[in-house]
Amino acid sequence: MSELHPLVVDSDPGRKEADHFGSPVGVVRMDPGKSYSGIGELLREAIDDSDPEAWGKIKSKIDYTFAQLDLALSALERETGFGREIRSRVENGQKLLFKPNLVSILCIDPQTHAPDVGSTACTAWSFVAALMRWFHDQLGIRYHRMALGEAGTLTPAAAAQYSRENPEGRTITPEAAIEGRVGSYFCGWGFYFVRKYLAESLGPDSRDDPMKGYDESIDGTYIPPGLVADKLMVYDLNRVFDDPGKGREIEVPGGVNFKSITLHKVVVGGSPDDPEDRRAYPGCVLVNVPKFKVHS
Repeated sequence: MSELHPLVVDSDPGRKEADHFGSPVGVVRMDPGKSYSGIGELLREAIDDSDPEAWGKIKSKIDYTFAQLDLALSALERETGFGREIRSRVENGQKLLFKPNLVSILCIDPQTHAPDVGSTACTAWSFVAALMRWFHDQLGIRYHRMALGEAGTLTPAAAAQYSRENPEGRTITPEAAIEGRVGSYFCGWGFYFVRKYLAESLGPDSRDDPMKGYDESIDGTYIPPGLVADKLMVYDLNRVFDDPGKGREIEVPGGVNFKSITLHKVVVGGSPDDPEDRRAYPGCVLVNVPKFKVHS
């Protein structure tokens, strides 16, 4: 809200100026029934029955979410102009990194393809699909300049469980568990369906291909973000132990229990004193996509 033009609203306490001194926000009221509600069961139908109607209903729900997000984010963009800085940083090599909340990645039951126990705890993949499309369509950021990353502590264990249960005998990487599909085996979260929706939402003349990067997730191929030219990559942000070069020690200001912590360079970028490291890891524009919930 502009300090020069505060919004006056009718409210229960009377006509009041909206708070225009804090951080700007964009807010929209959405109907869950038109948005994410019911997508898990529709996805089961789309997988089990190859039902185009079920997938069409999913796309319609994501379209609705996209339209509602546009109301909130376009207003925020007009007020703050945040798109200019994002575009500038992306043009300079940083990735637009979406970070969903995947506290328990057990979202697609590999046996029934119905929603699994973790589906209520994770950010809905359908919401991320709508959000990524907004940055693409409205800010003009191409999909290979985006990435998705998460550091869910249960993801490696879930990937190992899926690997043991997979009848095709194929190892499921943590990134593959995030994708949610390996061949005919479905499990995990569902980023593959984000890719599918984004690909089908492109115009006929688009040069983008959000499906690029999927094979790297399935094969476990790691590419530092600064060296990615044409792919939408997924990163397991907890995985720094296999290669010390992936992590960087970051000081904790005023830290008591910890003076520093190790964070993935995909997020914090490479060493400022090492041009090659900085080229491979230019840092990111972090888009946090949390899921409001109550823990037991």
